[in-house]
Amino acid sequence: MSTGRNHGFGINHNKRARLRDMNVFVLDNSLRESTVAQTAGHTLNNKFEILTEIKKCGFDNVLVAAFGGLSESDRRVDDAFCENLGDHFKNAGMADAWTYAFTEISDKMPVVDGRMTMVYGEGNVPAGLQKMAKYGISSAVIEMDVNYTRTVPMKEVIEVLTFVLTWANRNLQPLRKCTDRRRHMVNL
Repeated sequence: MSTGRNHGFGINHNKRARLRDMNVFVLDNSLRESTVAQTAGHTLNNKFEILTEIKKCGFDNVLVAAFGGLSESDRRVDDAFCENLGDHFKNAGMADAWTYAFTEISDKMPVVDGRMTMVYGEGNVPAGLQKMAKYGISSAVIEMDVNYTRTVPMKEVIEVLTFVLTWANRNLQPLRKCTDRRRHMVNL
C-alpha cells in the first residue's frame, strides 16, 4: 500500500499533486513599502529590482503601492514608481499584470457630537483611490479597521464602503483588456 510519501526525502507526492490542481490566487506584496522593522525604505531602484524578481516567480497579481494615510499632494517612492507603472511592467515583460494598491476607506474621521464619523462623498474621495485612478491601478485594497464598528454605526460603515467600492468601479481602469472586471478587496 502506497501512502504517497517518499520517506527518503520527506516528500508527500499526493499533497504536491493536489496543490498542482488547485486554483490559487496569489497577490504579491513585495513592492509595497513595508513599515514593519525597517531601518530604511525602498528606493526606486529597489522597486525595479523587486519587479524583476516578481517576474521570475511568475506572479501576475501585484500590489504596487500603499497610499493609505496620505493627502493627494503627499508623495512617497510609490508615487515615483507608479507614475510610469505601465512602462515598468512592460519593460519587465509583465504588461498583462493586474495591479492593486492600498487605500484608506476614509481620509477624514472627525468626532462629531461625541462620536467618530466617516467623511465621504464625491468631494471626499480617499487620496489613495484618487492616486490609483491617476496612475492606472485597477484594483483597490481598502483598509478598514474592525474597531470602526465600536465607534461608528455599522450602517454608516456599510454606506462608506458602498460609496468607495462604487467610486472605484466607476473610476479605476478595468483589469487587463476586460471592460468591467476588477478585484477590489477589503483588508480588515
